[in-house]
Amino acid sequence: MIVVSDTSPLSGLAIAGYLGLLEQLYGRVLIPAGVWHELQRGGEDDPRITDLLGLDWIEVRQPTNQQLVNVLQTERHLDRGESEAIALALEVNAE
Repeated sequence: MIVVSDTSPLSGLAIAGYLGLLEQLYGRVLIPAGVWHELQRGGEDDPRITDLLGLDWIEVRQPTNQQLVNVLQTERHLDRGESEAIALALEVNAE
């Protein structure tokens, strides 16, 4: 099963101490660079968020459809991480 995540689920589970549930359920989680950067910024407030960036089961993969990312940002007013996560999920046929 292929899973793509946005920032909020990862940071929320990291803070609550339940991030390991994602690895148990899915084995691997894909995130785009925009989400990685948001997590990095969130780690400035809480180091538990930054710690998840070094986990080997979280893989950073950039979506190739930048046109879709741009449309989601401009027309749907989504941030970079959300836009890239949606585009990546569509590209890899995520569950």
